[in-house]
Amino acid sequence: MSSLSLKKSVIVLLILFIGTALSAIAGFATKIIIARNTTLEVFGNYSTILAIITTLMPLCGFGIQQYWLKIFGQHGAYGIIWIKPSLLFVAISSITIFIILILWFMLTLDSYYIKLSAVILTFIVFNNVGAELLNSTLQLEAKYNWLAIWQLFQSSFLLIGICILLYVFGGKLTELNISIIQSLISCVVVLSIIPVISKFIRSQREKIIIDQLITYQKEFSPNVLNIMKEAFPFGVAGLFYLIYYQFGIVFIRQMLGAKEAGFYGVAFTFLSASLIVPGVIYQKFLLPKLHSWAYHDREKFIQSYIYGNYVMLVLGILGLISLWFLAPYIVPLLFGDEYEAAILIVQIMAINIPIVYVASSAGSLLVTQDHMKTKVYYMGAAALMSLILTPILITFFGIYGAIYASIISNMFILSIYYYKVRKSIL
Repeated sequence: MSSLSLKKSVIVLLILFIGTALSAIAGFATKIIIARNTTLEVFGNYSTILAIITTLMPLCGFGIQQYWLKIFGQHGAYGIIWIKPSLLFVAISSITIFIILILWFMLTLDSYYIKLSAVILTFIVFNNVGAELLNSTLQLEAKYNWLAIWQLFQSSFLLIGICILLYVFGGKLTELNISIIQSLISCVVVLSIIPVISKFIRSQREKIIIDQLITYQKEFSPNVLNIMKEAFPFGVAGLFYLIYYQFGIVFIRQMLGAKEAGFYGVAFTFLSASLIVPGVIYQKFLLPKLHSWAYHDREKFIQSYIYGNYVMLVLGILGLISLWFLAPYIVPLLFGDEYEAAILIVQIMAINIPIVYVASSAGSLLVTQDHMKTKVYYMGAAALMSLILTPILITFFGIYGAIYASIISNMFILSIYYYKVRKSIL
């Protein structure tokens, strides 16, 4: 890599890190404000409902945004022939998941008020899939400045809405109020995303040659069923990941109560904030490049894996040590004295940080070419392991059992990724 190219890559990474860090800070601040201005039970209920919705979100479009990165990485601008059927599939799948979530909440939640709050909050599924598609278009166009700005604004909207309710109108935060604000913001965001994606499609059309486009259409003839089949691994992977990553809070709320779910929600908030580093490197910066390198530059493809493992291990250990020693001070400072019992929970949860960091690097090669299906099988095994272990360990160890289950699941996924890459790719 030339010095100019390296300098450009460093600048892009810095921009993405700054944007993502500010975005994470906005999201973190939102959780803090909600926690400090509600009861533990309200925070626990909201965190649980949000976890259920976000767990099923990957099935809205079945990871079509990552599929776009793969298609355009392989075919360039001619990937536009997959856009129309993929958008139709996104609409169908999103509406289906929306209905499933509403039925789930109506059948499982224990009060009309909580049910109403959950149903209203479910509208955020449309914002999420639209935002992910916009992220993909900005990545494909290498508009990393705009990607960073978009991330910041997206995370700031809820924070601003919550602050207006609290400090301008003197309102009270409840599950229902939070859900209404978040869903209204989501609707506005979706409407603003549509023209941006349309502009991306037009820009890709300007790059193509009509004769070659006709050849592509005859050769591949993409339709909704084909899109579903090819994108399915990406969506299911997202679902499986969120099951073994965050679904523990649902078991805690059902088995131990909303208060304990609130404590777990604090620990999960810290874990999520710490994972912005691998998220920026692999999901926002390297992912489109990895899809391209997998087909056109194997040397860079392999180097990204080797160096990535070492870098992620060092950064992950630093993250673990930092959070472990800072937790006794920052948890009560940020969330209040009533959350002091969450300190040890946060510390034990931090053990996941280096594991997930290295797993992000080890698994990065498995999203390319034809390896994604294998990765999905591994993630499915980890999700099943988590679903079995979590309630069992909660029975014996209480809230800590959910954390132990997450650590075991993440260790399993790291080990199997490493083994597969060493055996089949390197």
